[in-house]
Amino acid sequence: MENIQIAAWNENSSAFREAGGDMDVWKIFPNLRNKSDLPEAELLRCEAINNPLARQHELSSRIGVRRILGRYTGVLPSVLTFEREGRGKPFLAGGPQFNLSHTKDQILLGVGREPVGLDVESIDRKVKAEELASKFFHEEERAAVLGDRHGDEHRAFLKYWVCKEATVKLSGDGIYHGLRDARILWKDGRISGSYRGRAVYLSIFSPGSGFLAAVASWTPLRALRFFSLGDGD
Repeated sequence: MENIQIAAWNENSSAFREAGGDMDVWKIFPNLRNKSDLPEAELLRCEAINNPLARQHELSSRIGVRRILGRYTGVLPSVLTFEREGRGKPFLAGGPQFNLSHTKDQILLGVGREPVGLDVESIDRKVKAEELASKFFHEEERAAVLGDRHGDEHRAFLKYWVCKEATVKLSGDGIYHGLRDARILWKDGRISGSYRGRAVYLSIFSPGSGFLAAVASWTPLRALRFFSLGDGD
């Protein structure tokens, strides 16, 4: 049986706690429009996007990240200052760890005291599962995907893919440099992982009908807490 948690979003986002040993996952609705939450440079980058839907999606992503992290830090969203690790992963000096992922109308932000990796994918995403598995998966992962006992190779592939992406995002190395080094083991409904010999702790969940997501950390996750942020919060 699949051990996939179904997200139960807490719309009372004022009830969040400070990031601790567990992880908070925020769903950001793509309807945020308070441009005063963004510094001018970010706002200009958003407004330069020609496609209206893509522009609003990017605007909501950036506003949501700043507004949520502002709640954890007590700093105004527009004046938060992000730095970047060697391969470009953003972070807040002295602030909580975070990671953003989005696809279609799903925008998710993971927040914790420890480093976090997060990935979300649409189940109807068109992929060449066998080709990608042959290129990026280890032998035992390929065998699990291509020999899925339910005959659903596509869904089996996505379960491994979101976990592998969350793992490399946790590492900060990114897909190009680290995807082949992320190893995922799914056995008897339990999932575990490793990255270049270091244990990775994973949780997989569904943030909504038709989507799969995974979070990864270097320390055990006791539980995930789900919050949402939309216009008016």
